[in-house]
Amino acid sequence: MASGINVHEDVSLRCNEQNVGHLYKWVSYKISDDKTHIVVDEFAPAVKVEKNSEEQNYWEDFVAKTVPENEPRYFTYDFHYLLPDGGKREKLILITWVPDTCAIKKKMMYTTSKDALRTALKNVAFGAEVQANYTDDLQYEDIMKRVDKTNLID
Repeated sequence: MASGINVHEDVSLRCNEQNVGHLYKWVSYKISDDKTHIVVDEFAPAVKVEKNSEEQNYWEDFVAKTVPENEPRYFTYDFHYLLPDGGKREKLILITWVPDTCAIKKKMMYTTSKDALRTALKNVAFGAEVQANYTDDLQYEDIMKRVDKTNLID
């Protein structure tokens, strides 16, 4: 079902800067107040991660401080991890955050607008897509399993 909500051109631009230029660690997107567009909400500059424990700390901080408790959002997150052999990996994750505590109308808007966002970002190869309704859905270990297709990371 289409929502009729369009994606603002800045969304594609910011996501491409994150994906190709690695300029941002994460970018959050929301539906505009007039309910006509998905727009860029906030973003954080890229950070260099040298150890999985650093990424875990950054991820947990992101979830605790950036993911709003009662408001839905979309996020793109540049997830870094190291393989046991020292190989570095980066995967861009698309997160749809629709907490069960938000209003039903907002849940419906964000759920039905996700396809418009995906279409606008069709040139981006996401390493994982995550649908989250509770912060427990965003546990670092679970995200790591989704992005590490080799299953080499404990």
